[in-house]
Amino acid sequence: MRRIEFQASRRATLELELMLDRLVQAARPSFTDDELTALKELLKLDDMTLQTALLARGPAPEGVASELWEKVLRLVAKPAP
Repeated sequence: MRRIEFQASRRATLELELMLDRLVQAARPSFTDDELTALKELLKLDDMTLQTALLARGPAPEGVASELWEKVLRLVAKPAP
């Protein structure tokens, strides 16, 4: 989990960091081990690809399972507590 937190916090834009921070905080209690592994792969995408995909709320980027992508989009869209 620490690696995921690190990858999420080292991004080119503050907006992407904030979206990913929300995702990581939500992932802690609700993601399975397989989902965390897939999330690590998702975080390897370059910043612009990832930010564009999250903001457009479009289809999953290449190599990302659609079920995981839908879960990511739901979690990122949740209002901050």
